[in-house]
Amino acid sequence: MNELQLKMCDIQGRLFELSGAVGYDSVNFIKAFMTGEVAKGLDSKFNRLQWAGEEYLLAEIADNAELTKGGTVYDKEVLYWAGYLYRFWHFATGEDSKDIYRQAPAETMSRNWLIFHTLAPEVAIEDLKEIYRQRNESDKPQKAASKIDKAKKIKDAEDTIQKINELLADSGLFRRQADSLYDKISKNMDCAPFIATAKAASGMGGNIPFTQLPYQPKRNALVMIRDAIKVYVAKTIVD
Repeated sequence: MNELQLKMCDIQGRLFELSGAVGYDSVNFIKAFMTGEVAKGLDSKFNRLQWAGEEYLLAEIADNAELTKGGTVYDKEVLYWAGYLYRFWHFATGEDSKDIYRQAPAETMSRNWLIFHTLAPEVAIEDLKEIYRQRNESDKPQKAASKIDKAKKIKDAEDTIQKINELLADSGLFRRQADSLYDKISKNMDCAPFIATAKAASGMGGNIPFTQLPYQPKRNALVMIRDAIKVYVAKTIVD
C-alpha cells in the first residue's frame, strides 16, 4: 500500500466520520456512498475526486443521493474504521466498492467493529469475507427450496391454463367440467389476487356463484381467469 493509497483510506475514513457529525443516518449514507458515483470515481485509476477532501466528497454525495438525517448514527470510531477499511479493501483486492458493500454492508461493519478494528486491515477483510461466505452457504438450502417451490407453482399454473383451454375448445366437456375446474382454481391462494380481478371484470363480483352463471358468462369468466393466471406465471418467473 503506497502513501497516496493510505491517504485516500484516511480521507474516506474522515468522510464517513463527517457524515455522522453532520447527522446523516449511517446505514443510509454508507449504502448511498458505496453504491454511488462518488465511490465509483474513487475506485477508478484516475479521477478528480481522488484529490478531494472529505467536505467536498460529502457535498458531492449529498448532490447525487437522497441522504436522510436522524435515524441511527454510528459512533465516529465505527464510521472512521468502516470508511478506512472499505477503501483499504479496494486497494488490497481490486474489488469495486459496490461489490465490497454487497459482502459487508453497514450493519455487518457496525456489528463486527468492536473486535475487527483491533485486527490488521488485511485480517479484518479476510474475516469479513469469510462471514459472507458462511452466510451464503447457509442460505443455499433455502434458496434451492425456493426455486423448487417456484417451479412447482409455475407448473401447476401452466397445467391449469391448459385445462381451461381444453374446456374452451370442447363445449360438451365445458358443460361437464367447468364448475369443478373453477372450484379447484378458486382454492389456489397463489392465483387469488389475479382471479379476484378477473371476477370483478367479468361481473362475478358480489354473491353470484359461478355455477349459476349462464354458459357464455362462464366461458368469459374462465377466459379472463386464464389470462389472469398467465399474468401470475409471468410475474412469478420475474420474481
